[in-house]
Amino acid sequence: MGLTVLVVDDDPNTVRMIRDAVPWEEYGIGQVYTAYQGAQALELVKEYAPSIVITDIEMPQMDGMQMLEHLSLLAESPEVIFLTCHDSFPFAQKALRHGVTNYLLKPFELDELLGALLNTIVKCRQKQEEARVRKELAARERQAEKNQDYLVQNFINRLLNKTMEGSTELLKVAALRRDIAFDVTKRYYLVYVGVNMNNNEMKKITESEFYFIFRNLSTETIYGNVDANCVVENTVHPYYILVMPVRECAGDENWLRERCRRLITVAERYLGIALSCAISPPMLPAEFGEIKKPMDELFLRERAEHSKIIMLEEETGEKTVEGVLVREEALGYLRERKKTEFLGMAKRLLVQLDREEHLDTIHMQALHHDFMQLFYGFLFENHIQAYQLFQNEVFRKLNEEAEYSSVSMIKYISYLYDSTLEQVDALKESDSVIERIKKYIEEHFREDISREDIAASIYLTPNYLSKIFHEETGMALREYINFCRIEEAKKLLGATSHSVTEIALMVGFENIPYFSTVFKKYCDMTPAAWKSSLGK
Repeated sequence: MGLTVLVVDDDPNTVRMIRDAVPWEEYGIGQVYTAYQGAQALELVKEYAPSIVITDIEMPQMDGMQMLEHLSLLAESPEVIFLTCHDSFPFAQKALRHGVTNYLLKPFELDELLGALLNTIVKCRQKQEEARVRKELAARERQAEKNQDYLVQNFINRLLNKTMEGSTELLKVAALRRDIAFDVTKRYYLVYVGVNMNNNEMKKITESEFYFIFRNLSTETIYGNVDANCVVENTVHPYYILVMPVRECAGDENWLRERCRRLITVAERYLGIALSCAISPPMLPAEFGEIKKPMDELFLRERAEHSKIIMLEEETGEKTVEGVLVREEALGYLRERKKTEFLGMAKRLLVQLDREEHLDTIHMQALHHDFMQLFYGFLFENHIQAYQLFQNEVFRKLNEEAEYSSVSMIKYISYLYDSTLEQVDALKESDSVIERIKKYIEEHFREDISREDIAASIYLTPNYLSKIFHEETGMALREYINFCRIEEAKKLLGATSHSVTEIALMVGFENIPYFSTVFKKYCDMTPAAWKSSLGK
Protein backbone atom coordinates (compact mmCIF):
# COMPACT_ATOMS: atom_id res chain seq x y z
CA MET A 1 0.00 0.00 0.00
CA GLY A 2 1.44 3.40 -1.00
CA LEU A 3 2.24 6.01 1.62
CA THR A 4 1.22 9.67 1.64
CA VAL A 5 2.75 12.73 3.28
CA LEU A 6 1.41 16.05 4.57
CA VAL A 7 3.90 18.96 4.86
CA VAL A 8 2.82 21.75 7.24
CA ASP A 9 4.66 25.07 7.80
CA ASP A 10 3.57 28.70 7.90
CA ASP A 11 6.65 29.53 5.77
CA PRO A 12 5.73 28.78 2.09
CA ASN A 13 9.43 28.58 1.14
CA THR A 14 10.02 25.74 3.63
CA VAL A 15 6.97 23.88 2.34
CA ARG A 16 8.11 24.34 -1.27
CA MET A 17 11.69 23.26 -0.49
CA ILE A 18 10.58 20.02 1.22
CA ARG A 19 7.99 19.24 -1.47
CA ASP A 20 10.46 19.74 -4.35
CA ALA A 21 13.71 18.45 -2.85
CA VAL A 22 12.71 14.96 -1.74
CA PRO A 23 12.55 12.14 -4.36
CA TRP A 24 9.23 10.94 -2.98
CA GLU A 25 8.60 8.13 -5.44
CA GLU A 26 11.92 6.49 -4.57
CA TYR A 27 10.69 6.28 -0.97
CA GLY A 28 7.33 4.81 -1.95
CA ILE A 29 5.42 8.06 -1.32
CA GLY A 30 2.55 8.36 -3.80
CA GLN A 31 1.06 11.72 -2.79
CA VAL A 32 2.28 14.89 -1.01
CA TYR A 33 -0.24 17.33 0.47
CA THR A 34 0.65 20.79 1.80
CA ALA A 35 -0.83 23.12 4.43
CA TYR A 36 0.23 26.45 6.00
CA GLN A 37 -1.42 26.31 9.43
CA GLY A 38 -2.43 23.72 12.01
CA ALA A 39 -6.23 23.97 11.61
CA GLN A 40 -5.97 23.55 7.83
CA ALA A 41 -3.66 20.57 8.33
CA LEU A 42 -6.18 18.87 10.63
CA GLU A 43 -8.89 19.13 7.97
CA LEU A 44 -6.59 17.54 5.39
CA VAL A 45 -5.70 14.75 7.81
CA LYS A 46 -9.40 13.96 8.34
CA GLU A 47 -10.06 13.97 4.58
CA TYR A 48 -6.98 12.19 3.20
CA ALA A 49 -5.54 10.31 6.23
CA PRO A 50 -1.83 10.82 5.33
CA SER A 51 0.67 8.28 6.60
CA ILE A 52 3.26 10.88 7.68
CA VAL A 53 2.97 14.52 8.79
CA ILE A 54 6.05 16.75 8.58
CA THR A 55 5.17 19.86 10.56
CA ASP A 56 6.67 23.02 12.04
CA ILE A 57 6.02 23.69 15.71
CA GLU A 58 5.87 27.49 15.79
CA MET A 59 2.75 28.42 13.77
CA PRO A 60 -0.05 30.96 14.38
CA GLN A 61 -3.54 29.98 15.61
CA MET A 62 -2.65 26.33 16.24
CA ASP A 63 0.98 25.31 16.74
CA GLY A 64 2.45 21.93 15.96
CA MET A 65 2.19 20.64 19.53
CA GLN A 66 -1.52 21.50 19.74
CA MET A 67 -2.07 19.81 16.39
CA LEU A 68 -0.21 16.73 17.67
CA GLU A 69 -2.60 16.47 20.63
CA HIS A 70 -5.56 16.49 18.19
CA LEU A 71 -3.87 13.86 15.99
CA SER A 72 -3.31 11.55 18.96
CA LEU A 73 -7.10 11.33 19.44
CA LEU A 74 -7.68 9.84 15.96
CA ALA A 75 -8.36 6.14 15.57
CA GLU A 76 -5.37 5.85 13.21
CA SER A 77 -2.97 8.72 13.82
CA PRO A 78 -0.13 9.44 11.36
CA GLU A 79 3.57 9.33 12.15
CA VAL A 80 4.97 12.82 12.82
CA ILE A 81 8.30 14.53 12.06
CA PHE A 82 8.70 17.87 13.89
CA LEU A 83 10.61 20.87 12.57
CA THR A 84 11.76 23.48 15.12
CA CYS A 85 14.13 26.39 15.53
CA HIS A 86 14.65 25.71 19.26
CA ASP A 87 16.59 22.83 20.77
CA SER A 88 14.35 22.52 23.84
CA PHE A 89 14.59 19.53 26.18
CA PRO A 90 11.06 20.06 27.66
CA PHE A 91 9.73 20.10 24.12
CA ALA A 92 11.53 16.86 23.32
CA GLN A 93 10.01 15.24 26.42
CA LYS A 94 6.49 16.32 25.43
CA ALA A 95 6.96 15.14 21.85
CA LEU A 96 8.20 11.75 23.04
CA ARG A 97 5.10 11.35 25.23
CA HIS A 98 3.01 11.66 22.08
CA GLY A 99 5.06 9.10 20.18
CA VAL A 100 7.19 11.52 18.10
CA THR A 101 10.69 10.14 17.72
CA ASN A 102 11.95 12.29 14.82
CA TYR A 103 12.41 16.04 14.95
CA LEU A 104 14.80 18.31 13.08
CA LEU A 105 16.38 21.64 14.07
CA LYS A 106 16.06 24.38 11.45
CA PRO A 107 17.97 24.96 9.31
CA PHE A 108 18.56 21.33 8.44
CA GLU A 109 20.38 19.56 5.66
CA LEU A 110 18.50 17.47 3.07
CA ASP A 111 20.34 14.34 4.27
CA GLU A 112 19.01 14.92 7.79
CA LEU A 113 15.46 15.18 6.46
CA LEU A 114 15.89 12.06 4.33
CA GLY A 115 17.26 10.12 7.31
CA ALA A 116 14.32 11.12 9.51
CA LEU A 117 11.92 10.33 6.67
CA LEU A 118 13.43 6.88 6.15
CA ASN A 119 13.12 6.04 9.87
CA THR A 120 9.50 7.16 9.84
CA ILE A 121 8.70 5.17 6.68
CA VAL A 122 10.04 2.03 8.38
CA LYS A 123 7.64 2.65 11.30
CA CYS A 124 4.75 3.18 8.87
CA ARG A 125 5.49 -0.06 7.05
CA GLN A 126 5.62 -1.90 10.37
CA LYS A 127 2.22 -0.45 11.34
CA GLN A 128 0.76 -1.43 7.95
CA GLU A 129 2.05 -4.97 8.26
CA GLU A 130 0.69 -5.28 11.81
CA ALA A 131 -2.70 -3.97 10.64
CA ARG A 132 -2.68 -6.38 7.70
CA VAL A 133 -1.90 -9.34 9.97
CA ARG A 134 -4.62 -8.30 12.45
CA LYS A 135 -7.14 -7.93 9.64
CA GLU A 136 -6.17 -11.29 8.14
CA LEU A 137 -6.43 -13.04 11.51
CA ALA A 138 -9.82 -11.46 12.17
CA ALA A 139 -11.04 -12.52 8.72
CA ARG A 140 -9.82 -16.07 9.32
CA GLU A 141 -11.57 -16.17 12.69
CA ARG A 142 -14.82 -14.92 11.13
CA GLN A 143 -14.56 -17.46 8.31
CA ALA A 144 -13.79 -20.25 10.77
CA GLU A 145 -16.90 -19.31 12.77
CA LYS A 146 -19.03 -19.32 9.61
CA ASN A 147 -17.58 -22.65 8.49
CA GLN A 148 -18.17 -24.15 11.94
CA ASP A 149 -21.79 -22.93 11.94
CA TYR A 150 -22.36 -24.53 8.53
CA LEU A 151 -20.67 -27.80 9.57
CA VAL A 152 -22.74 -28.12 12.75
CA GLN A 153 -26.03 -27.28 11.01
CA ASN A 154 -25.32 -29.63 8.11
CA PHE A 155 -24.38 -32.40 10.58
CA ILE A 156 -27.66 -31.99 12.49
CA ASN A 157 -29.67 -31.82 9.24
CA ARG A 158 -28.13 -35.08 8.12
CA LEU A 159 -29.01 -36.72 11.44
CA LEU A 160 -32.61 -35.48 11.19
CA ASN A 161 -33.01 -36.58 7.56
CA LYS A 162 -31.28 -39.93 8.21
CA THR A 163 -28.59 -39.35 5.59
CA MET A 164 -26.13 -39.97 8.44
CA GLU A 165 -26.87 -42.85 10.80
CA GLY A 166 -24.97 -45.00 13.22
CA SER A 167 -24.18 -45.61 16.85
CA THR A 168 -23.11 -42.83 19.19
CA GLU A 169 -19.50 -44.01 18.93
CA LEU A 170 -19.55 -43.89 15.12
CA LEU A 171 -21.14 -40.41 15.16
CA LYS A 172 -18.53 -39.25 17.67
CA VAL A 173 -15.75 -40.37 15.32
CA ALA A 174 -17.48 -38.64 12.39
CA ALA A 175 -17.83 -35.38 14.35
CA LEU A 176 -14.20 -35.45 15.49
CA ARG A 177 -12.96 -36.20 11.97
CA ARG A 178 -14.83 -33.17 10.63
CA ASP A 179 -13.92 -30.99 13.65
CA ILE A 180 -17.63 -30.44 14.40
CA ALA A 181 -18.34 -28.81 17.77
CA PHE A 182 -21.48 -30.79 18.62
CA ASP A 183 -21.34 -33.34 21.44
CA VAL A 184 -23.13 -36.49 20.25
CA THR A 185 -22.63 -38.22 23.60
CA LYS A 186 -25.07 -35.87 25.40
CA ARG A 187 -28.87 -36.12 25.44
CA TYR A 188 -30.97 -33.34 23.92
CA TYR A 189 -34.57 -32.23 23.81
CA LEU A 190 -35.60 -31.37 20.26
CA VAL A 191 -37.64 -28.17 20.37
CA TYR A 192 -39.69 -27.34 17.28
CA VAL A 193 -40.59 -23.63 17.08
CA GLY A 194 -43.01 -23.13 14.19
CA VAL A 195 -45.13 -20.41 12.67
CA ASN A 196 -47.97 -21.00 10.21
CA MET A 197 -46.99 -18.80 7.28
CA ASN A 198 -50.47 -18.95 5.76
CA ASN A 199 -52.41 -17.83 8.83
CA ASN A 200 -50.17 -15.22 10.39
CA GLU A 201 -50.31 -11.56 9.52
CA MET A 202 -46.72 -10.40 9.85
CA LYS A 203 -46.04 -6.84 10.88
CA LYS A 204 -44.79 -4.46 8.22
CA ILE A 205 -41.30 -5.85 7.74
CA THR A 206 -39.66 -7.62 4.83
CA GLU A 207 -39.57 -11.40 4.64
CA SER A 208 -35.79 -11.51 5.20
CA GLU A 209 -36.17 -9.24 8.23
CA PHE A 210 -38.89 -11.55 9.57
CA TYR A 211 -36.69 -14.65 9.31
CA PHE A 212 -33.75 -12.81 10.93
CA ILE A 213 -35.82 -11.48 13.85
CA PHE A 214 -37.73 -14.74 14.30
CA ARG A 215 -34.48 -16.72 14.51
CA ASN A 216 -32.84 -14.26 16.91
CA LEU A 217 -35.90 -14.07 19.18
CA SER A 218 -36.09 -17.87 19.27
CA THR A 219 -32.40 -18.50 20.00
CA GLU A 220 -32.16 -15.67 22.54
CA THR A 221 -35.26 -16.88 24.43
CA ILE A 222 -34.57 -20.63 24.33
CA TYR A 223 -30.77 -20.60 24.63
CA GLY A 224 -30.15 -17.14 26.07
CA ASN A 225 -27.76 -16.55 23.17
CA VAL A 226 -28.49 -15.31 19.62
CA ASP A 227 -25.30 -16.92 18.28
CA ALA A 228 -26.37 -20.53 18.82
CA ASN A 229 -25.05 -22.43 15.78
CA CYS A 230 -26.96 -25.70 16.13
CA VAL A 231 -30.37 -24.36 15.00
CA VAL A 232 -31.61 -25.74 11.67
CA GLU A 233 -34.59 -24.93 9.49
CA ASN A 234 -37.38 -27.36 8.70
CA THR A 235 -40.55 -26.94 6.66
CA VAL A 236 -43.73 -28.87 7.33
CA HIS A 237 -46.09 -26.94 5.13
CA PRO A 238 -47.65 -24.54 6.04
CA TYR A 239 -45.24 -24.25 8.97
CA TYR A 240 -41.82 -22.63 8.89
CA ILE A 241 -39.96 -24.34 11.73
CA LEU A 242 -36.71 -23.90 13.63
CA VAL A 243 -35.42 -27.17 15.09
CA MET A 244 -33.46 -26.42 18.25
CA PRO A 245 -31.53 -29.15 20.10
CA VAL A 246 -31.40 -28.23 23.82
CA ARG A 247 -29.13 -30.18 26.16
CA GLU A 248 -30.96 -32.13 28.84
CA CYS A 249 -28.58 -30.76 31.46
CA ALA A 250 -29.67 -27.16 30.63
CA GLY A 251 -32.95 -27.66 32.54
CA ASP A 252 -35.88 -29.95 33.12
CA GLU A 253 -39.15 -30.17 31.21
CA ASN A 254 -40.80 -27.41 33.28
CA TRP A 255 -37.87 -25.07 32.61
CA LEU A 256 -38.17 -25.73 28.88
CA ARG A 257 -41.95 -25.18 28.90
CA GLU A 258 -41.41 -21.82 30.62
CA ARG A 259 -38.88 -20.80 27.95
CA CYS A 260 -41.39 -21.71 25.24
CA ARG A 261 -44.17 -19.75 26.97
CA ARG A 262 -41.86 -16.73 27.14
CA LEU A 263 -41.04 -17.09 23.43
CA ILE A 264 -44.74 -17.23 22.50
CA THR A 265 -45.32 -13.97 24.42
CA VAL A 266 -42.30 -12.24 22.89
CA ALA A 267 -43.21 -13.33 19.34
CA GLU A 268 -46.73 -11.96 19.74
CA ARG A 269 -45.44 -8.67 21.13
CA TYR A 270 -42.63 -7.97 18.65
CA LEU A 271 -43.72 -9.79 15.47
CA GLY A 272 -47.48 -9.94 15.89
CA ILE A 273 -47.51 -13.69 15.25
CA ALA A 274 -48.85 -16.78 16.98
CA LEU A 275 -46.48 -19.73 17.08
CA SER A 276 -46.44 -23.28 18.38
CA CYS A 277 -43.71 -25.15 20.19
CA ALA A 278 -43.32 -28.93 20.26
CA ILE A 279 -40.90 -30.62 22.65
CA SER A 280 -39.56 -34.16 22.30
CA PRO A 281 -38.37 -36.38 25.15
CA PRO A 282 -34.59 -36.12 25.72
CA MET A 283 -32.56 -38.36 23.41
CA LEU A 284 -29.12 -38.93 21.93
CA PRO A 285 -28.38 -37.38 18.51
CA ALA A 286 -28.24 -40.90 17.06
CA GLU A 287 -32.02 -40.98 17.59
CA PHE A 288 -32.81 -37.64 15.90
CA GLY A 289 -33.79 -39.30 12.62
CA GLU A 290 -36.38 -41.52 14.31
CA ILE A 291 -38.07 -38.64 16.11
CA LYS A 292 -38.33 -36.24 13.17
CA LYS A 293 -41.37 -37.82 11.53
CA PRO A 294 -43.46 -37.96 14.76
CA MET A 295 -42.50 -34.33 15.48
CA ASP A 296 -43.46 -33.27 11.94
CA GLU A 297 -46.80 -35.05 12.34
CA LEU A 298 -47.47 -33.12 15.54
CA PHE A 299 -47.50 -29.90 13.55
CA LEU A 300 -49.71 -31.43 10.86
CA ARG A 301 -52.26 -32.57 13.42
CA GLU A 302 -52.17 -29.27 15.28
CA ARG A 303 -52.34 -27.03 12.20
CA ALA A 304 -55.52 -25.30 13.46
CA GLU A 305 -53.95 -24.53 16.82
CA HIS A 306 -51.75 -21.56 17.65
CA SER A 307 -49.71 -20.35 20.59
CA LYS A 308 -49.57 -23.86 21.99
CA ILE A 309 -46.88 -25.97 23.63
CA ILE A 310 -47.09 -29.67 22.79
CA MET A 311 -45.08 -32.48 24.40
CA LEU A 312 -44.48 -35.39 22.03
CA GLU A 313 -44.87 -37.97 24.83
CA GLU A 314 -48.38 -36.61 25.50
CA GLU A 315 -49.37 -37.56 21.95
CA THR A 316 -48.37 -41.23 22.09
CA GLY A 317 -51.96 -42.41 22.45
CA GLU A 318 -53.04 -40.73 19.24
CA LYS A 319 -53.17 -42.39 15.86
CA THR A 320 -50.00 -42.15 13.80
CA VAL A 321 -49.46 -43.10 10.20
CA GLU A 322 -46.51 -44.95 8.77
CA GLY A 323 -45.33 -43.35 5.56
CA VAL A 324 -46.46 -45.19 2.45
CA LEU A 325 -44.11 -43.30 0.15
CA VAL A 326 -40.98 -45.28 -0.73
CA ARG A 327 -38.55 -42.38 -0.62
CA GLU A 328 -35.65 -44.08 -2.45
CA GLU A 329 -37.89 -45.08 -5.38
CA ALA A 330 -39.46 -41.63 -5.63
CA LEU A 331 -36.10 -39.86 -5.38
CA GLY A 332 -34.68 -42.12 -8.08
CA TYR A 333 -37.47 -41.19 -10.54
CA LEU A 334 -36.99 -37.51 -9.68
CA ARG A 335 -33.24 -37.56 -10.20
CA GLU A 336 -33.60 -39.51 -13.46
CA ARG A 337 -36.42 -37.17 -14.61
CA LYS A 338 -38.93 -39.97 -15.18
CA LYS A 339 -42.14 -38.03 -14.74
CA THR A 340 -44.45 -40.75 -16.07
CA GLU A 341 -43.04 -43.32 -13.63
CA PHE A 342 -43.08 -40.76 -10.80
CA LEU A 343 -46.77 -39.89 -11.27
CA GLY A 344 -47.58 -43.57 -11.82
CA MET A 345 -46.04 -44.39 -8.45
CA ALA A 346 -48.11 -41.59 -6.80
CA LYS A 347 -51.33 -42.93 -8.37
CA ARG A 348 -50.55 -46.47 -7.17
CA LEU A 349 -50.09 -45.17 -3.62
CA LEU A 350 -53.48 -43.46 -3.73
CA VAL A 351 -55.16 -46.58 -5.13
CA GLN A 352 -53.55 -48.64 -2.35
CA LEU A 353 -54.84 -46.24 0.32
CA ASP A 354 -58.32 -46.35 -1.22
CA ARG A 355 -58.30 -50.16 -1.35
CA GLU A 356 -57.29 -50.31 2.31
CA GLU A 357 -59.97 -47.75 3.20
CA HIS A 358 -57.31 -45.35 4.34
CA LEU A 359 -58.08 -42.48 1.98
CA ASP A 360 -58.90 -40.34 5.03
CA THR A 361 -57.69 -36.97 6.31
CA ILE A 362 -54.80 -38.22 8.41
CA HIS A 363 -53.41 -40.49 5.65
CA MET A 364 -53.79 -37.76 2.99
CA GLN A 365 -52.02 -35.33 5.30
CA ALA A 366 -49.18 -37.80 5.78
CA LEU A 367 -48.85 -38.40 2.02
CA HIS A 368 -48.99 -34.64 1.40
CA HIS A 369 -46.23 -34.17 3.94
CA ASP A 370 -44.07 -36.98 2.53
CA PHE A 371 -44.15 -35.58 -1.01
CA MET A 372 -43.48 -32.06 0.20
CA GLN A 373 -40.45 -33.20 2.21
CA LEU A 374 -39.22 -35.23 -0.78
CA PHE A 375 -39.20 -32.17 -3.06
CA TYR A 376 -37.82 -29.90 -0.35
CA GLY A 377 -34.97 -32.34 0.30
CA PHE A 378 -34.19 -32.60 -3.42
CA LEU A 379 -34.13 -28.81 -3.77
CA PHE A 380 -31.92 -28.52 -0.68
CA GLU A 381 -29.44 -30.93 -2.30
CA ASN A 382 -29.31 -28.47 -5.21
CA HIS A 383 -28.83 -25.38 -2.97
CA ILE A 384 -32.30 -23.98 -3.72
CA GLN A 385 -34.59 -22.37 -1.12
CA ALA A 386 -37.70 -24.48 -1.43
CA TYR A 387 -39.85 -22.34 0.81
CA GLN A 388 -39.13 -19.24 -1.26
CA LEU A 389 -39.85 -21.07 -4.50
CA PHE A 390 -43.35 -22.24 -3.58
CA GLN A 391 -44.98 -18.94 -2.74
CA ASN A 392 -47.09 -18.11 -5.81
CA GLU A 393 -50.87 -18.23 -5.94
CA VAL A 394 -50.98 -21.35 -8.14
CA PHE A 395 -49.01 -23.31 -5.57
CA ARG A 396 -51.05 -21.95 -2.65
CA LYS A 397 -54.32 -23.07 -4.26
CA LEU A 398 -53.05 -26.53 -5.26
CA ASN A 399 -51.49 -27.00 -1.83
CA GLU A 400 -54.69 -26.09 -0.01
CA GLU A 401 -56.74 -28.50 -2.14
CA ALA A 402 -54.21 -31.37 -2.29
CA GLU A 403 -55.82 -33.38 0.51
CA TYR A 404 -59.38 -33.02 -0.82
CA SER A 405 -59.16 -35.90 -3.35
CA SER A 406 -56.84 -38.19 -5.30
CA VAL A 407 -57.20 -35.98 -8.38
CA SER A 408 -56.24 -32.86 -6.40
CA MET A 409 -53.23 -34.68 -4.93
CA ILE A 410 -51.96 -35.73 -8.40
CA LYS A 411 -52.35 -32.16 -9.73
CA TYR A 412 -50.39 -30.90 -6.75
CA ILE A 413 -47.60 -33.49 -7.13
CA SER A 414 -47.33 -32.84 -10.88
CA TYR A 415 -46.97 -29.12 -10.30
CA LEU A 416 -44.24 -29.68 -7.67
CA TYR A 417 -42.39 -32.00 -10.05
CA ASP A 418 -42.41 -29.53 -12.95
CA SER A 419 -41.54 -26.48 -10.81
CA THR A 420 -38.72 -28.28 -9.03
CA LEU A 421 -36.94 -29.52 -12.17
CA GLU A 422 -37.49 -26.19 -13.91
CA GLN A 423 -35.70 -24.41 -11.07
CA VAL A 424 -32.87 -26.98 -11.00
CA ASP A 425 -32.38 -26.54 -14.77
CA ALA A 426 -32.31 -22.75 -14.39
CA LEU A 427 -29.60 -23.07 -11.74
CA LYS A 428 -27.42 -25.11 -14.11
CA GLU A 429 -27.39 -22.14 -16.48
CA SER A 430 -24.80 -20.41 -14.35
CA ASP A 431 -24.50 -17.43 -16.73
CA SER A 432 -28.24 -16.93 -16.47
CA VAL A 433 -28.10 -17.09 -12.66
CA ILE A 434 -25.24 -14.57 -12.47
CA GLU A 435 -27.13 -12.21 -14.80
CA ARG A 436 -30.22 -12.48 -12.61
CA ILE A 437 -28.13 -11.70 -9.52
CA LYS A 438 -26.55 -8.69 -11.23
CA LYS A 439 -29.93 -7.50 -12.52
CA TYR A 440 -31.43 -7.63 -9.04
CA ILE A 441 -28.47 -5.71 -7.56
CA GLU A 442 -28.56 -3.11 -10.34
CA GLU A 443 -32.26 -2.53 -9.71
CA HIS A 444 -32.03 -2.45 -5.90
CA PHE A 445 -28.53 -1.18 -4.93
CA ARG A 446 -30.03 2.14 -3.74
CA GLU A 447 -31.84 0.16 -1.02
CA ASP A 448 -30.41 -1.51 2.05
CA ILE A 449 -30.19 -4.94 0.38
CA SER A 450 -28.64 -8.02 1.97
CA ARG A 451 -27.35 -11.36 0.73
CA GLU A 452 -30.57 -12.93 2.01
CA ASP A 453 -32.69 -10.51 -0.07
CA ILE A 454 -30.79 -11.38 -3.25
CA ALA A 455 -30.92 -15.14 -2.49
CA ALA A 456 -34.68 -14.98 -1.90
CA SER A 457 -35.24 -13.22 -5.25
CA ILE A 458 -33.79 -16.17 -7.20
CA TYR A 459 -34.60 -18.97 -4.71
CA LEU A 460 -31.00 -19.89 -3.87
CA THR A 461 -29.56 -20.51 -0.42
CA PRO A 462 -27.48 -17.50 0.73
CA ASN A 463 -24.22 -19.46 1.13
CA TYR A 464 -24.45 -21.02 -2.33
CA LEU A 465 -25.37 -17.65 -3.87
CA SER A 466 -22.20 -16.05 -2.46
CA LYS A 467 -20.09 -19.02 -3.59
CA ILE A 468 -21.19 -19.12 -7.25
CA PHE A 469 -21.14 -15.33 -7.63
CA HIS A 470 -17.56 -15.14 -6.37
CA GLU A 471 -16.47 -18.10 -8.52
CA GLU A 472 -17.99 -16.61 -11.70
CA THR A 473 -17.11 -12.91 -11.20
CA GLY A 474 -14.16 -12.90 -8.81
CA MET A 475 -16.11 -10.41 -6.67
CA ALA A 476 -17.99 -10.68 -3.39
CA LEU A 477 -21.64 -9.59 -3.47
CA ARG A 478 -20.90 -6.55 -1.30
CA GLU A 479 -18.12 -5.49 -3.68
CA TYR A 480 -20.53 -5.57 -6.65
CA ILE A 481 -23.18 -3.63 -4.71
CA ASN A 482 -20.56 -0.99 -3.85
CA PHE A 483 -19.34 -0.95 -7.47
CA CYS A 484 -22.88 -0.19 -8.71
CA ARG A 485 -23.31 2.49 -6.08
CA ILE A 486 -20.01 4.20 -6.93
CA GLU A 487 -20.72 4.12 -10.69
CA GLU A 488 -24.08 5.81 -10.05
CA ALA A 489 -22.43 8.31 -7.69
CA LYS A 490 -19.90 9.25 -10.39
CA LYS A 491 -22.75 9.96 -12.82
CA LEU A 492 -24.60 12.09 -10.28
CA LEU A 493 -21.45 14.02 -9.33
CA GLY A 494 -20.96 14.92 -12.97
CA ALA A 495 -24.55 15.57 -13.98
CA THR A 496 -26.24 17.16 -10.94
CA SER A 497 -25.69 19.92 -8.40
CA HIS A 498 -26.40 17.67 -5.42
CA SER A 499 -23.91 17.74 -2.53
CA VAL A 500 -21.63 14.78 -1.81
CA THR A 501 -23.76 13.91 1.26
CA GLU A 502 -26.99 13.94 -0.76
CA ILE A 503 -25.49 11.75 -3.48
CA ALA A 504 -24.14 9.27 -0.90
CA LEU A 505 -27.65 8.86 0.51
CA MET A 506 -29.21 8.65 -2.98
CA VAL A 507 -27.01 5.71 -4.00
CA GLY A 508 -27.52 3.72 -0.79
CA PHE A 509 -24.79 4.79 1.64
CA GLU A 510 -25.96 5.85 5.09
CA ASN A 511 -22.45 6.34 6.46
CA ILE A 512 -20.87 9.32 4.66
CA PRO A 513 -17.23 8.68 5.74
CA TYR A 514 -17.62 5.06 4.56
CA PHE A 515 -18.93 6.35 1.20
CA SER A 516 -15.81 8.51 0.84
CA THR A 517 -13.58 5.54 1.74
CA VAL A 518 -15.25 3.23 -0.81
CA PHE A 519 -15.27 5.96 -3.49
CA LYS A 520 -11.55 6.58 -3.02
CA LYS A 521 -10.88 2.83 -3.24
CA TYR A 522 -12.52 2.65 -6.69
CA CYS A 523 -11.54 6.08 -8.05
CA ASP A 524 -8.24 6.91 -6.28
CA MET A 525 -9.70 10.22 -5.10
CA THR A 526 -12.42 11.50 -2.82
CA PRO A 527 -15.91 12.37 -4.11
CA ALA A 528 -15.16 16.07 -3.59
CA ALA A 529 -11.94 15.81 -5.59
CA TRP A 530 -13.78 13.90 -8.34
CA LYS A 531 -16.41 16.62 -8.54
CA SER A 532 -13.73 19.32 -8.66
CA SER A 533 -11.91 17.50 -11.45
CA LEU A 534 -15.09 17.71 -13.52
CA GLY A 535 -15.28 21.46 -12.98
CA LYS A 536 -18.41 21.20 -10.84
